[in-house]
Amino acid sequence: IGEWRDHFPYANVNVLAEGGEHVYAASTNGAFRYHKPTGELERLNKTNVLHDVGIQGMGWNEQQQALLIFYTNGNVDLLQGSRSYNIGDIKRSSIIGDKGVYCVKMEGNKAYLGCGFGIVVLDLAAREVRETWFIGPSGAQVRVNDLALTNDSIYAATNTGLYVASRTAINLASFDSWRRREDMDSAFS
Repeated sequence: IGEWRDHFPYANVNVLAEGGEHVYAASTNGAFRYHKPTGELERLNKTNVLHDVGIQGMGWNEQQQALLIFYTNGNVDLLQGSRSYNIGDIKRSSIIGDKGVYCVKMEGNKAYLGCGFGIVVLDLAAREVRETWFIGPSGAQVRVNDLALTNDSIYAATNTGLYVASRTAINLASFDSWRRREDMDSAFS
């Protein structure tokens, strides 16, 4: 009596991540973390540490020892130990259209998010958005389903094809830095 209990559906897990001494699993409305050494299970949801529902995915950042949880509406949570930080810049942005986050790739303190409109670069140490890239033709919005980072290039898999940019480009926020791989058209037919 006098305490809240959660009744979120945890049975339909659709996302997994591993980091530190934990394995994380999430359904749409909640998540849990399993502590491998002790076998302890902790529920993570909107009543204790999460700031939203509609979990789309998760990613572990080794350098920050943090879990990034992203949602279908563009909201993002960063969990470090028992602390939770909300990074709601994408959700609150004035961008019209699909703000959902569909993938994440980690590199150092940065998280590269593939979104419904392009790519967002988060600085996890500062817990803020560093850059937003509209990579479609003439700066059009294009949904980024997955990302790959190589030593010299960034690849973005979209619904309209594969886009690539050189990592040494002067301004990756400029759509002119990105080109669609025409030689990959048959893979999208």
